[in-house]
Amino acid sequence: QKVLSHKQTAKVYLGETTIEGLYSNRNGLDKPYLKAAKVLKFVNQNDETIVDLVNLACHPTILNAKNLMVSSDFVGTMRETYKILTGCELMFMNAEAGDVSTRLTREGSGFEEVNRVGQRIAESLAGIQSYKEIQMNHLIINKCQIDVNYKPQKDEFIISMIKKLENPDKYFETHDMRYQMASQFKRRLEEKLNYEDISFSPIAYVLEYNDLRIIMLPGEIVYQLAHRIRTVDNKETLLFTYTNDFFGY
Repeated sequence: QKVLSHKQTAKVYLGETTIEGLYSNRNGLDKPYLKAAKVLKFVNQNDETIVDLVNLACHPTILNAKNLMVSSDFVGTMRETYKILTGCELMFMNAEAGDVSTRLTREGSGFEEVNRVGQRIAESLAGIQSYKEIQMNHLIINKCQIDVNYKPQKDEFIISMIKKLENPDKYFETHDMRYQMASQFKRRLEEKLNYEDISFSPIAYVLEYNDLRIIMLPGEIVYQLAHRIRTVDNKETLLFTYTNDFFGY
């Protein structure tokens, strides 16, 4: 009710920057990931920024499991620093992060590293020089139900991967996460084999505007799937994951 009572007319601008060296595909530094971070800037009729919204793809964690404090991790530092640098509030919507994280690039797992990464991302976002106006006057919302009926006991990949994880020295390089976390991954796969059938029906929403498409997904997806979705045509497309529910990978 508060949001609806404070609606105002706005122009929307899109800017983009590249984030490198702060996160990566967690399967290897040579693997592809989304380096582009895109910012939607909402400006009122007095040319004042109402809010900026950033869409970037990185699992938002640096602090490890030993830290039991409630924290917004590097996203909190990013937002705070951005406001200091620009005077604008920054919203964050995560894109695909199923296989993208700071795991291979971070220099620590404490608050010092949280601040370093958050500040550097904010500086990159605040440094965007060029914004183009986009039209979002017209909106069509498409609802997409994705029916998943998965039979893990018949999945040849799980069977073969369990065998490989039993002998990680033979199948994986030491920097590969499948080598470093072999026992954990093996346990997760074996847990799936306890189920004969796994069925669920997540619902995604596709918001089609004049110059922009926003896809809202209720779960985590990996880079390769996101790349296929994002490049299905030439329309500017943002992915908002972890949205309107969560069904895991």
